[in-house]
Amino acid sequence: ESLRQRIVRRPLVNKMTGSSLGNITISIGATQYIPEETPEDFVARADKALYGAKASGRDQVVAG
Repeated sequence: ESLRQRIVRRPLVNKMTGSSLGNITISIGATQYIPEETPEDFVARADKALYGAKASGRDQVVAG
């Protein structure tokens, strides 16, 4: 969440013109590896959490 907030606060600026391009929003699905879990299951849980963040309104972190 701390990383998401730092990125969201930073404006996106065109380096050539200096004009503002708005702000970045980020949806993150986070999970913790479970010993003996397959890599596929680990990624699937993180992916599910990511889509949960998007479905809940985006620009947030969801743990799975």
